[in-house]
Amino acid sequence: MRNYIKSRLHRRFSIIFLLVLVLAAAGGIGQHIYMSANQQGLQNESRQWRETQNVLADLEFYTQQIIIAGRGYLAFGDGSELDDTERNLSAARAQLEEYRSLGKADTDLVAQTEEFLNDYKNEWLPQLTEAVEAGSTTIENREQISSQAGALINSLSSGHDQAEAARMNVNDRYFELNENSNLAYLLYLIGMLSALGVIVWLLLRKITGPLWEMKNAAAKVGSGEEIAISDNHRSDEIGELSRSFNAMASSIQQNQNAIMDRNEELIVQQNELQEQQEYLRTLNELNETFSGSMGKQVLMEQLLAKMYDLFHFDKGMVAALEPSWQAAWYGMSEEEKQHFETHSADSPFALIENTKKAHVIERKSYGGEEGLSTKETTVYEMYLPVFSSKQEMIGAAVFTRTGKNFSGRERETMQGILRQASISFGRILLFEKTEKERFLYQRIIDSVDEGIQYIDESGTLEHANHWTWSMIGAGAQNEAQALPFGEWTSEWLKQIDEDCREKVENYFQAFIDNGTGPDFSIEYKITTDSSVHVYELYGRNVQMESEEKGTIFVHRNRTKEFELDQMKSDLVSTVSHELRTPLSSILGFAELLLVKDLKPARQKKYIETIHREGGRLTSLINDFLDLQRMEAGRQEYEMEEVDLSSLMLEVVDTFEPNQPEHTFVVKDRLQYGRIHADKGKIVQGVTNIIGNAVKFSPEGGEVKIELANEQNMVRVKISDEGLGIPEKELPHLFSKFHRINDEDRRKIRGTGLGLAVTKQIVEDHKGRIEVASTEGEGSSFCLFFPLAGVEFDMEELPEGSELHSVLILEDDRSLGMLLSEELRHARYEVVHYFNPYKALEALKRGLRPEVFVVDLMLGEEMDGWKFIERLKSFRHTEDVPIIVSSALHEDKERMARMDVRHYLTKPYPPNSLSQQVRRIIEQTDNHGEVYVPDFNEV
Repeated sequence: MRNYIKSRLHRRFSIIFLLVLVLAAAGGIGQHIYMSANQQGLQNESRQWRETQNVLADLEFYTQQIIIAGRGYLAFGDGSELDDTERNLSAARAQLEEYRSLGKADTDLVAQTEEFLNDYKNEWLPQLTEAVEAGSTTIENREQISSQAGALINSLSSGHDQAEAARMNVNDRYFELNENSNLAYLLYLIGMLSALGVIVWLLLRKITGPLWEMKNAAAKVGSGEEIAISDNHRSDEIGELSRSFNAMASSIQQNQNAIMDRNEELIVQQNELQEQQEYLRTLNELNETFSGSMGKQVLMEQLLAKMYDLFHFDKGMVAALEPSWQAAWYGMSEEEKQHFETHSADSPFALIENTKKAHVIERKSYGGEEGLSTKETTVYEMYLPVFSSKQEMIGAAVFTRTGKNFSGRERETMQGILRQASISFGRILLFEKTEKERFLYQRIIDSVDEGIQYIDESGTLEHANHWTWSMIGAGAQNEAQALPFGEWTSEWLKQIDEDCREKVENYFQAFIDNGTGPDFSIEYKITTDSSVHVYELYGRNVQMESEEKGTIFVHRNRTKEFELDQMKSDLVSTVSHELRTPLSSILGFAELLLVKDLKPARQKKYIETIHREGGRLTSLINDFLDLQRMEAGRQEYEMEEVDLSSLMLEVVDTFEPNQPEHTFVVKDRLQYGRIHADKGKIVQGVTNIIGNAVKFSPEGGEVKIELANEQNMVRVKISDEGLGIPEKELPHLFSKFHRINDEDRRKIRGTGLGLAVTKQIVEDHKGRIEVASTEGEGSSFCLFFPLAGVEFDMEELPEGSELHSVLILEDDRSLGMLLSEELRHARYEVVHYFNPYKALEALKRGLRPEVFVVDLMLGEEMDGWKFIERLKSFRHTEDVPIIVSSALHEDKERMARMDVRHYLTKPYPPNSLSQQVRRIIEQTDNHGEVYVPDFNEV
């Protein structure tokens, strides 16, 4: 039996591992049975203590309920309370029996509980019944019952806590048992693994020793050394393997010499095959180059490299002659390259083109071509042509070899290779021509301001122009990729207006579903924050050889046509309203004058109305004609030097008397305000702006006109506190006939031409107009005009400083403008008012000048003295210095009352005013003095 086991390794391994497995299983099962028995006992004990806890908790609860129900019955005499008492007594008795049956019951606690239940049922409950029937709310043993019940409840609670502590102790023992069990398992596993490791090590040692010896012997056999392996007399597989190896090694050594002799012959044959293989590999790579290359330069460079591998020349060149000279070089200097390109027409190119054969030139070496040799050598230079399929020479190759001519076989091989290369050259030339034409056609359709797209039968977008790709949202890198129908249509529909999406989608889908599609076009819109674009979409089927190949869609931009139609509609609407309204008034009042005998006053009123409405018609027609002439470039301007300060005061003077709800403020910060312009047209433009400021401020408010220099321009800023302009309307504000249609503006008359005319006037004067507005807060228009003549070098204010502000109250326009210009040139900001009430209103609204210049003769309602009195009554103006400028004689009484010490009598030199203002501002203790300078003093 022992020899039977030792004769085979697998039997020995099987017996050993079977024994290990049996021992491991027996030990594990025994340990598991022992631990399970202990764990089960502890679990049973823990369950008994938990049941004891639950029974004690129930006994405590029912005891409390007995007391509560008994007290309720005694207090209220309710029979249900008596029933609850008896029911709780029965439940408590049942729980006591269950507690007694448990193995963990406390006999003293059982006796105490049983005594309480018996006393309560047999003695105290009858007493409660008698007391309730007698109408009493107390019994004699009430304190005894409470005392005995409290003691019982405390005992039950204590028993419950003891049971909890006992159960926790059992649980701790259970956890400790588990930890010990795990540790025992771990130690047992470590022991088994250690024993198994020792057994495996012993077995491997018996196996690896002989194998290592055979491995060394095999290495010696491989290196040709003699070997001798002793027989180990083992009867197992290792012994058999050792004997077989010895026989094999002997056979190998016998055949090694014969193999080495044969191997030498094979090496010679292998070298020849490798050379042939390398030659074929190079030709194969050339074929791959011809079939795969898509660039002339790459093709020529690869062709030249492969030709060198095949024929080993010293210098070489492959050139493309069409459509322009392009070459690849090998072994040539920059000077040689330049010389060859310059004199290529003098080379044998013409000869090889005519003969259509290779041509070899034999010459002497020069310029170091002989290498280290001191003698001249012969250089062979071969020229080979490359012809297209039309037998036109499209390229050539030149190869130079020193000291060795090209054999006939080499020439034939080279010509064959170049014939194959000509096919690739022709294909590349055709591809380049096709790409050039394709690029040209793509640029043509990309330059069209309309969308063009082609889809196949399934709806996949195959080709499109740049406009279409931008609408889909694809970048330049995606323009060469086809997009499925669902992908490009979903992106397209996102761009167009929502009310047009279903119509456009159905139109696209009709061509996919029906093949032919509808023969009509549709229209859709694309609305952005600043504009509305209108497109006409139509599709046509593409046929090839009577077979439908797809559909081409064209998106024609008809925004200009739409805007023209809209403009026509606005024109008709405006003309019908703005012409009919005054015409109705004129005709109506004229008819009244004709058919009725009216009083002179009434007649005059009607005639004034007719005259006013006729003026409206004239203004409307003039706007039409002016805009037409300006757009056609036929408007004639009478250019002259114009003082914008004077002009703005004149325009404001025409508005102020008729607009009592509006306060006009002119803030003049100009250092130089003369421009080269047509005064009438400038008046027309600023009148339109100020008129709009008044019209679109229906609640009144302040209209502020600010004049200032900005670089070499004059800036006129006109601001109001009216309705403002919606942000989306700003881009269309200067369009002809454009009006904002909302509830607040529909009742305000207008043609929509005023701003368009004003913009044209300003631009014709080489200026510009800007607008800023917040809806509900008002608008600001800035007009910029270039200064007249030369550039004006304005003095710069120190950083952080501002001009001092002077308010002039003067009703004489000429003198007011004279004083304003003087103060402006003295670098003061001038605010000019004609009306004292308007000035007071502006002061209330926040105007804060540093000096007042007041004329005494202002009008019938308020003169200069009253205005000064009002200033003294305001807290924010009572300390502001005031200069009186008047032609009246001195009023001693008022001068004394208002602390007037000097009097400036008109006329006086304007510079005297600016000097006096400078003195006042330089003082640091101003307290609202009224300065009345004497002319002699000034």
